[in-house]
Amino acid sequence: NAIRGNSFTQDIARKWRRRKLRDLLSDLVLQTNNNTMCDTNRWGAILTAHHGDDSDETILLKLLRGTHLSNLRGMEARSEKFDLATDSSSSSSTCVGYFAKPMLQLRKNDITK
Repeated sequence: NAIRGNSFTQDIARKWRRRKLRDLLSDLVLQTNNNTMCDTNRWGAILTAHHGDDSDETILLKLLRGTHLSNLRGMEARSEKFDLATDSSSSSSTCVGYFAKPMLQLRKNDITK
């Protein structure tokens, strides 16, 4: 299936990009004041330029892949927070990051005008 093969390649690339962006965010947040330890409350966010049309495309691709209707939704505006110190998800860390998509309410035409 061409969709599944293409999706697999895109999924690998997406995971690689997210890992690199998380590493960059971790470096930026943890190296403030030359401090590499997470001993105070710190946070950071990576903002992406995804818009409403991207979210619609996500729904369409899920439909084509046969996703169950109960799981059929577009992109989330914000990811779960992740621990910047260990690259794992944690709710108790004082150094956290997340991915946010502040432009999801906009259409591509609104942005490119």
